[in-house]
Amino acid sequence: MNTLLIIAGVVAIVLLLVGGFSQALSWLLWVGIVLLVIAAIGWLLSFMSSRRGHTV
Repeated sequence: MNTLLIIAGVVAIVLLLVGGFSQALSWLLWVGIVLLVIAAIGWLLSFMSSRRGHTV
C-alpha cells in the first residue's frame, strides 16, 4: 500500500506542475490537489494504523 501512496503522490505533483504551467489544462491543478490530499490522508491512516499495532 505504501508504493501506491508514493505513486499517487508523484502523479499529484506532476499534475500540479503541468496544471500550473498551462492555462488550458488548469483542471489538472484541481485533480493534482485532490490526489495529493487523498495520498496524504492514506499515508496518515497507514501511519496511524501501524502505530496502533505497536505498543511501547
